[in-house]
Amino acid sequence: MLNTMYELYFVQTKLRLKIFAMAAGVGVIASFMESILFRRPEYDVTRDVSILVLIFLFGYQFLTVAFRDSPTLPWFSERMRTAKCLYASSRISEALSVYSNLLTQAPVSASRRDRLELLVSSAAAYRTAGDSSVALSLLEQARSLSLELDDRIHPVLLYLLASVHFELGHTKQAIIFLEKFIGEHTFADETRMECLFYLFTCYRDIGDLGRAQFYQQKTLAIRQLLPDLYLPDLDHSLLSF
Repeated sequence: MLNTMYELYFVQTKLRLKIFAMAAGVGVIASFMESILFRRPEYDVTRDVSILVLIFLFGYQFLTVAFRDSPTLPWFSERMRTAKCLYASSRISEALSVYSNLLTQAPVSASRRDRLELLVSSAAAYRTAGDSSVALSLLEQARSLSLELDDRIHPVLLYLLASVHFELGHTKQAIIFLEKFIGEHTFADETRMECLFYLFTCYRDIGDLGRAQFYQQKTLAIRQLLPDLYLPDLDHSLLSF
């Protein structure tokens, strides 16, 4: 009920603004027609046309700013928090259910940053559930939106793009995002080791043994700092190269 009330409020507000702009336009046109019919010498065409242009410019800018990047609706924020809590509690299927509903029912009034957060969070959940194809589709949408907002890709988004491309076997794309992520951002040793290992694997698979050895050594150097981690597959791949 709450989300319906808020949506109705925004729709009604936009409708009122449109009606106001149309009424102003009609008023100017009527004034112009009256001057022609009754030949009022004092009529100033430039003045009324200028007023009309200003009204429509103001209306357009107001609608663009107020409704494209408006604050998040309370019910939308609450559902996002619920989904994140479910995901953090490893209740992945329940989190996916909430994210799926939000992706199809996200309000038009949600800001671009809120939509970006939804896309990235949903992609992370789908990746964890093993559905990398859906995750990649969401991440590509998020990437376009992120570039519109900041002219750069957020580090979490960059990491997810690299990881999902790697998991799908898109070696060349994975290398691009992995090297960009490692080169531009500082992060925990475990995450760094994971990305370096991915790069080692990618270069080994495409036959670039020189680069593969380079990243093998870098991965082993960090692995020695994390002896308590149980990573038999990683250890076997590195030591058998």
